[in-house]
Amino acid sequence: MRGVARVAGNSARGNGAASDSPQPTLALLQQALAQGTPVMLTYIDAQAQVTRRRIQPLRLELQQEPPLLVAYCEWRGAERHFRLDRIVALEAAPT
Repeated sequence: MRGVARVAGNSARGNGAASDSPQPTLALLQQALAQGTPVMLTYIDAQAQVTRRRIQPLRLELQQEPPLLVAYCEWRGAERHFRLDRIVALEAAPT
């Protein structure tokens, strides 16, 4: 997986959403899941705080509203749920 996925028009909004269109992010996450590779995630949380985390994607829960990424977060040392619409950027993690 190469490059960085950035979704056009990303900005923190009052509803906590970062993006209206997670398609580039979704494609890179599906690739990381298929290959079992970690990624670097830039994320806006519910309090509009931007964090950068190294994660190991575990599964996508696309039936949820909003759609979620379930991943092991190395920063927190635990499984976490990330809303796809709050992902600002995603790239392959350095090895």
